[in-house]
Amino acid sequence: MTNHIKSKATEFLKEFVLSGYQIGSDVLELLMSKENPENLIKTIIEKANELPKSPLVITKEFLTSIEPSTKGKMRSIGTEMFKKDFEIAAPVIKRDTILANDQEITLIDAKEVEAEIVIIKTPNIIKTAVKNPIEHLANLFHSRYVKLKKLLLKRSDTQNYVPIAELHSSDEWEDFHIIGMLVSRRETKKGGYSLEIDDPTGTLQVIVPRNEENLVHKTERLLDDQVICIHGTTRNKMFLVKDILLPEIPTTHSWKGAPIPICAALISDLHIGSMKFLDRAFEQFISWLKGEVGGRKEKTLGRSVKYLLIAGDLVEGIGIFPNQEKELLIKDIYQQYKEVSKFLEQIPQHIEIIIIPGNHDATRQALPQPPIPKEFAEELYEMPNVQVLGSPTYVSIHNVKVLLDHGRSLDDVVESIPTVATESPDKAMVELLKARHLAPRWGGKTTLAHESNDFLVIEDVPDIFHAGHTHTNGVTMYRGVTVVNSGAFQAQTNYQKKLNINPTPGIVPIINLHTKKVTEINFN
Repeated sequence: MTNHIKSKATEFLKEFVLSGYQIGSDVLELLMSKENPENLIKTIIEKANELPKSPLVITKEFLTSIEPSTKGKMRSIGTEMFKKDFEIAAPVIKRDTILANDQEITLIDAKEVEAEIVIIKTPNIIKTAVKNPIEHLANLFHSRYVKLKKLLLKRSDTQNYVPIAELHSSDEWEDFHIIGMLVSRRETKKGGYSLEIDDPTGTLQVIVPRNEENLVHKTERLLDDQVICIHGTTRNKMFLVKDILLPEIPTTHSWKGAPIPICAALISDLHIGSMKFLDRAFEQFISWLKGEVGGRKEKTLGRSVKYLLIAGDLVEGIGIFPNQEKELLIKDIYQQYKEVSKFLEQIPQHIEIIIIPGNHDATRQALPQPPIPKEFAEELYEMPNVQVLGSPTYVSIHNVKVLLDHGRSLDDVVESIPTVATESPDKAMVELLKARHLAPRWGGKTTLAHESNDFLVIEDVPDIFHAGHTHTNGVTMYRGVTVVNSGAFQAQTNYQKKLNINPTPGIVPIINLHTKKVTEINFN
């Protein structure tokens, strides 16, 4: 095949995968032989979507069943044209992402290794309704300010800060440093920005000059309610910004890794109960963990998996969005969790499973989220190799610190920063690391609980930052932190189509806890 033909074939496969379907090589060959395959692909997907239960595999028989009749219309079809059973194909290593100097090290069989898990920090209590929410909100912001101010003062370039109330402006230009929370940001008529900053002592308006391109770029990446340090200069009550300093991840951070070469699998957003849940792909993932499928390389990697970390949205939930019931295969929340446990109990018991909730799970929406209540998921609590925790959670696995967060606030990051897109969730996650906060913005798409203590400040630097929510895979390294968004096991929904969100379902990141190497395997 020529490169052009290979490219077209890849495009065809991508269309089906993004719509939640698989096709065989015979179907691909038949499509390649058509003069206008694009229209036929569109028709196939439309017809498959119309069925009560969309299939996973589209066969050649189904393809031929929707060929145009003599009147130019498409004949009606039924589910009998789909192949009901299929042999699970070997998983495909999508790509290896080298995030450190990876060495050829023989992986250890996880069955021979004792688990080493330490729960460092996790929310576990839902407080009763507060009597004075405004007071609790003020306490929350004060807690945030104190914690992030402490982190900012660890920087060598913030030591001479002064409270806003003590800031004075004379006839001569003088430098100053203030640490405060960003209240608002607006573009000035001259093309710069005006920032309103406050701290416990007062409020200050500062100007970002338009001719400082790098500074303008920094300003555009700020999030409302983010705690920052302003290095500026003042004269005659004019306050100009010279630099914006963030709490940041120290450049000195590095993690040694686990003492032995074992792996963790990172997944999220199963959405069990949805008609779009990719049950076949998830079954294939479980079969791989059991050593039943794959070549030598894939099976070796599978045997080394000691931990499975699930970053929320185990179920589709009930009443999460308008008309959701039309897309539900299981319409009972208790039954949805029973189905989750049926899948997870198939996973070998030597693999330790850590679960946190997402915004579709049966716990409060406001962050931080307590664990999924036992009354909804009793079977999960009874499994000896499962730990049900809250979101966010800090956990150490084999001496590697992992920050698990569902990632609900990534919507606010994408909305606030023009250069960050849903297709690159790892970039959005990096912005949260820079801010050292999992959900800085108040009043956006992310609901924050009226707690007196801000649990969402990233006080301890993790070795791995794992989130989901966006249904799109992303892997990167930022200042020694391995950043992973694990995509989903749900095909594109009607809601996502309206928003032009193209998920990358069925792709699982596997991270070697010893070498930092991330391998993404496609089970879809």
